Parts: sequence; C-alpha cells; structure tokens
Amino acid sequence: MLEKPSIQKMELPDRAILTMGGLSVVLAGVLAWWLLNESQFDRVSADYRAVRWLILFAFSIVLALFLAFSALSIRANRRTKKLAQEFHKNETKLRAVMDTAVDGMIMINRRGIVQSFNHAAERIFHYSADEVLGHSVNMLMPEPYAGEHDGYMERYLRSGDPRIIGIGREVTAKRKDGSIFPMDLAVSEVRHGEEIGFLGIARDITVRKQMETALLAAREKLEIRVENRTRELMAANEELKNFAYIVSHDLRSPLVNLKGFAGELSQCLESIRPSLERVPQLLGEEEGGKFSAAFEQEIPEALAFINSSVARMDRLISAVLRLSRIGRREFDVQPVNMEDLVNKIFESLTHQIQQRSVQVAVGALPEMMGDPIALEQIFGNLLANSILYLEDGRPGKVEVGAESNGNEYVFHVRDNGRGIAREDMGRIFDIFRRAGRQDVPGEGMGLAYVKTLVHRHGGRIWCESELGSGTTFFVALPRLIKTEETE
Repeated sequence: MLEKPSIQKMELPDRAILTMGGLSVVLAGVLAWWLLNESQFDRVSADYRAVRWLILFAFSIVLALFLAFSALSIRANRRTKKLAQEFHKNETKLRAVMDTAVDGMIMINRRGIVQSFNHAAERIFHYSADEVLGHSVNMLMPEPYAGEHDGYMERYLRSGDPRIIGIGREVTAKRKDGSIFPMDLAVSEVRHGEEIGFLGIARDITVRKQMETALLAAREKLEIRVENRTRELMAANEELKNFAYIVSHDLRSPLVNLKGFAGELSQCLESIRPSLERVPQLLGEEEGGKFSAAFEQEIPEALAFINSSVARMDRLISAVLRLSRIGRREFDVQPVNMEDLVNKIFESLTHQIQQRSVQVAVGALPEMMGDPIALEQIFGNLLANSILYLEDGRPGKVEVGAESNGNEYVFHVRDNGRGIAREDMGRIFDIFRRAGRQDVPGEGMGLAYVKTLVHRHGGRIWCESELGSGTTFFVALPRLIKTEETE
C-alpha cells in the first residue's frame, strides 16, 4: 500500500477563469466611466477628449491583457489537469503492480522510514500497511541487525559504499509476533530529483530452507547408505572372486585324481588284455559273450566318457579362472585407435573370412581411452562369434561402426547370421549359457567375458536380434573411462 500523496489540486475550471477575468474587465470599465463622469473637465474641451481616449486606450490594453491571460491560464489549467490525470494513472498502475506482486515490496526514505508496504509484505510480515507506514524499517529486523541498520544507512549516504545495494542475499527478518524467518532480500536505490529512497524486494524462503535441510539430511543418509552398500558389494565381489578362484583350484584336484586313476585303469586293462582274452573260452558261450561285451565295449566307453567329462570339466574350470582373472587384472588405460584394433582382429580371422566368403565393412571408428588388451578381447570375441554363427548357404556380412552419443561412443557389430531366438535373449550374457544349435565348439563363456570387460570399462552392452536374419551387438563405452583403478 502506497503512502497517500500530499498533492493539492490547484486547477480551476475554464469557465471560472473566464468569469473572473470578465468581471475584472467590467469592473475596470465601470471604474473608468465613473472617473470620466466625476472629473471636472469640460466635456467639450480638448482635455476631456484626450482623457477619454486615454482611458479607452488603457481599457483596450487591459482587455487585451485579459484575453492573453485568460488564454494562458486556460492552457496552463488544462496542462495541469492532464499532468494530474497522468500522475493519478501512473500512481494507480504502480499501486496495482505493488499490490499484486508475489514478492514483498517495501519503500523507505533516506531516514529508513517506510513509505510503501504492499499486500505481499503484509502477508510475509503479518503487519498491516497502516501499522508500518511512517515507522522505521528496523521494526522488521531482529537484533543485532535492527540496531546496526541506521548506522549502515548513514555510512552509505556519507560514503556511497553500497555493500548490499543492488545485490540479492539471504537475511533473517522478524514478523509481528516476533518470530524469526529466513528471507531473500534485494535492495535498490531509487532517486527522484534530490530525494533518495530505497526499494526492498523480499521473499519468504522458509519452505525452501526447510526443503533444503530435508534434502541435505536425505542426501547424507543416502550417501551413508550408498557408501555402506558399496562397501558391502565390494566385499562380496572380492569374496566371490576369491571363492571362484579357490573353488576352481579345489575342483581341479579331484579331477586330476579322477583322470589319473582312469588312465591307470586303462593301462591295467591293456596289460591284462592277453589274459582276459582267454576268459570267454573258459566261461562258455553265454557268459563268455557277456564278458567280451563288457571288456571290449562297455568298459572302454565308460573310460572314454570319464575322460571326456573330466576334460570338459577342466575346460569349464579354466573358463571360471579366466573370468576371475579378468576381474582381477589391472587396466592399463591409454589411447587406443579403434579402427586399427578392429582391422587387426579381422586380419587374424582372415582364414575364416575367406573360407566362408564373408564381406567385411569397417566404418570410421574413433580413438578413445581404454585398456588395449581388454578392448581387443571384447571386439575379438564379438567379431569371431559374428563369423562363426553365420548361416551356411548364403554370403555372410559383418559390419562394424560407431557413433558419438554425448559422453560416450556407441559401437555396433552387425551380422546377417542365424540370429538369436527371443526366449534366449535374456540369458546370452550368463556364464555357461549357449543359444541355438550347439554345433560350434565352446563353453558358453565368451559373452560373459565380454560383459565383464565392458562393465569394467564403465560401459554397457546389449543386443538386438531376429532369428534367421542376423544380430547386432551394441557396446557403449565412455569417452573418459572410469574403472576401479582410475577412481
């Protein structure tokens, strides 16, 4: 609410100006007539005629002056009215702006006396405008700021040191009930001629500060939980690595024994073969046939099955050990030219490419930071798979490309091979999992290796596939690698 202006309305109606001026001319004419009639001049004398013409001339001048004065007065009066209307209009607009503003707006003079106090300020401070207008703005401040404010105003008016003038900042303010609350305050200097005033724009930030406090507390709790969870996961991961390593070694011991005893059993059978060949003759035809079948077929098949199973188990244990070592090996992060790396991998696969008439296409690939060995293992596995799982009977195509996506590079390896069934898509990255026909040698560990290496680079891997049409593997790697070692 604005303080009521002390402006006196000086303008008069145009008709009143003309009426007053006309009366003045009439009075002047009556006075001149009376003077002529009361004078002692002979009315036919030359003096009388001179005086009469002199009075008429004077009256004409008075009349001309009156008309000029009236015109100027009317013009000035109309201008005064127009200025008064514009002032009133501007005052109304200013009052409307201040009273509808969301933020509190407080105007004070150079002595700190409140001259305007809008509706938003009333809501913020719980004072009505009438309670504040004409009083010191210090009533809205808690100590010690209230006691320091007058001194600050004096220093500013004397030295011009602005400090907070034109700068927004957080302050504490006081409501009518004495409660203290946080507030955003921006103060601007307002000059009108020789008068100096200050406009303060205030906003109650109690809710915001409460939310900030709550968010800070929640963030601290979350950080503690994340830290604890990360520590637990790191410990569990380390235990898992150790478990895989230890179990793999422990499993190898009985396998070695089993393979050794199976070998000794085969040697023993070979050593007594001449003696055993005479046994069927001693047992008769029926019993001898059973003995011969067991000796010649069943026992060798069982030993061969034991040997093949032991060999497969040994390969699986070796795969687990390799996966464990992948998680343990420290990365040597350095610039890697991905185009050169992929071309070298294709060179190593030249025989398979020529044998299956594969058409290879390598797009423009970036240079990026990474571990060269790990990147070669990632793309070597994907490219080898893309060639191994091509369909027989149609020319194969393998394409490698990349594109920049914000803070990462997204590589793709696309082929027109046999594809992956929808039901197998969710498990192709699991260990010992193989999809589709099992006509390609392997233990189902290749994509598990790839996934582990990609994750250690701080990246992501996924694939899109259509059975019978082909598969595209996508590998997203960050421009700036973040690994356990670099962190």
